[in-house]
Amino acid sequence: MIAWRNGAPVRLSNIGSVVNGVEKRPRRRLVQGPARGGARHQRQPGANIVQTVQLVKDSLPRLQSRHPSAITLTIVTDRTETIRASVRDVQITLIMSAAGGAGDQA
Repeated sequence: MIAWRNGAPVRLSNIGSVVNGVEKRPRRRLVQGPARGGARHQRQPGANIVQTVQLVKDSLPRLQSRHPSAITLTIVTDRTETIRASVRDVQITLIMSAAGGAGDQA
C-alpha cells in the first residue's frame, strides 16, 4: 500500500504491475558485494508517471521500516528526472516568450 485516497488504500498493483521475485541479470559481476533483489514498476497507460514515482519515493521510508535493517531499499533508476527537466525547459521557454511578447503589444 502506498497511499490512501477517498478512504481506500492505493496499492502498487492498482497503478502498475508488481512482481515478487529476485532480479536475475545475465551479466557477470566483477565486484563482490551483497545479494540484490529488485522490483520493476512500469507505468500503465494514462497514469501520471511523475506523480506515481513521487508516491513510491514518499513510501520508501515506511516500506524500509518494515524490513530488517540489513535490507536497504533504494531507487536505482528514475526516468522521471528527464521528464521533469523537459517540463522545466518548456516552462522557461513559455515564460520567456510571454515576457518577450509583452512589449510587442504596445
